[in-house]
Order: sequence, then C-alpha cells, then structure tokens
Amino acid sequence: MARANRRLPTEAEWESAAQGKNTDAIFTWGNNPNLLNEKANTWQGTFPIVNELIDGFKYISPVKSYESNSIGLYDMSGNVWEITSDFFNTNYYRTLAINGIIVNPKGATKTYTSANPYTTEYVIKGGSFLCNASYCESYRISAKMAMSTDSGSDHTGFRTVATAEMLSKKE
Repeated sequence: MARANRRLPTEAEWESAAQGKNTDAIFTWGNNPNLLNEKANTWQGTFPIVNELIDGFKYISPVKSYESNSIGLYDMSGNVWEITSDFFNTNYYRTLAINGIIVNPKGATKTYTSANPYTTEYVIKGGSFLCNASYCESYRISAKMAMSTDSGSDHTGFRTVATAEMLSKKE
C-alpha cells in the first residue's frame, strides 16, 4: 500500500472516522440500536441458525448499500471486519497514562493476548455480516477483535488512509 501512497488506519483513526461528526456515538449513525437493520449489514435472526435477511443480504453487501455516516464514509459498521495497522494487545490501554485526554494514540508496539501469546495479531474493527446482538455485537464503534496475519476470511477487508503528505509523494 505504501506504493499507492496509502496506509491502513490506526485503531484511533478508524474510530474517529466511524464517529464522523458525532462525539460519543455507540454506532456510526448515533445511539439508536433500532436502526441497525437499515444502517448496516449484520445477521438478523438466531445466530448461527437462521439469518432472516431483513437487511436483504445473506453475505457481503455491495459498497454503498447503506447510507454514509455524517462525514460521507460508507460501511463503517457491519459487512466486513476492517483490519487496522495497530497490534492487538490486551494490555495496551492499561499502560497508557491516565493524566488527561489521550490524542490519537498510535497503538501498541507489540502484539499480545493470553490466548495467543506467540501470534502476531492486529486490531480489526466494524464487525461483519455475521455480527448479531446475541453473538458479538461488534458493529459498535468501540468494539474490536484480533486477527492474525495468517488468517483469511470472507468477512474481513480493509480501508486505507491517504494523508496530504502521502498524496504529494511522487512514485
């Protein structure tokens, strides 16, 4: 991606983008969970037995199937998990100074989970079409999971960030 003058977002950048103009929303559209079926591609019904397809999609939906968030970004909730550039480290936020507001944390310098202490894992955000309130509810902005670099799935993807500095670089 560096060749394309783009990079993966950090977890903090992803969350900021998902919030859009909101300041403390639970979901990319605000705080109303009753809007889920019209705002995001997720599992409706009894997971994993019956997907009622209320949103019209059994699997991944095409980009822009739902309206954008307040800053024009599509599909920040549901559809596919999005990998970030941050290592997944269950201890990271405990190590940050609690003396005031933390602005744009850059994430852990090493990966760690007690379940997979020797596996390199990255933070994934946004949930997927398999998320359901009874299972993971990871379409919430604050939710995250870990994904190892040797994993692949039909419900993971990525979005990239291009900064002014990156766009001004010549190949």
